Amino acid sequence: MLVIALAAAVGAAGCLGVAVVRARRLHRAAIEERGWLLERERESAARIAVDAERARIATELHDIVSHK
Repeated sequence: MLVIALAAAVGAAGCLGVAVVRARRLHRAAIEERGWLLERERESAARIAVDAERARIATELHDIVSHK
């Protein structure tokens, strides 16, 4: 009877170990994906800021050149 209980406990511990490893892998994958998405968003925001600054400079140059 004790051997059966011990075997069941070892089997349950093994299943828990597998579940923990799987959960960690999924969590790591989710974090990596989120990091990738945040990086893309940051690059997009930087690109938009550069475009806006270029447009502002172009407008200022146009105003300076056209009013002389």
